[in-house]
Amino acid sequence: MSELSIDPRKTICKTCRDPSKVRTDQTQGTIVCTGCGLVLEDHCLDESREWRSFASDGVDAGSSRERADFMGAADEMTGEVAGTTIGGSDARSQKLQRVMRMADARGSQVQSESVTMAKQVQSYTIK
Repeated sequence: MSELSIDPRKTICKTCRDPSKVRTDQTQGTIVCTGCGLVLEDHCLDESREWRSFASDGVDAGSSRERADFMGAADEMTGEVAGTTIGGSDARSQKLQRVMRMADARGSQVQSESVTMAKQVQSYTIK
């Protein structure tokens, strides 16, 4: 069941004042009073996770539902976990790619330095 982001004040009809007649239409993303037909909220946001079925029509693939926003999948070619990549060949994108590589290298260097420092502290405290 999806979760729509609904303002609690909009679950009571302004005309009828009867909360029992207010219904949420999940497919349209609207909140409607069935008593008078007043649309209390339109374009509600669905904050639930998005799922997609990648099975072909008419083919039973078993458990084929997968997260559409799944970011933990490894690339089949490189084995690396998916992430954001920068494409393009203009000067700005090339500069951005260069800066990203430098930031990655600096991050690796800082991590290496902190591991070395931790080992030094550990060896000092053991003595």
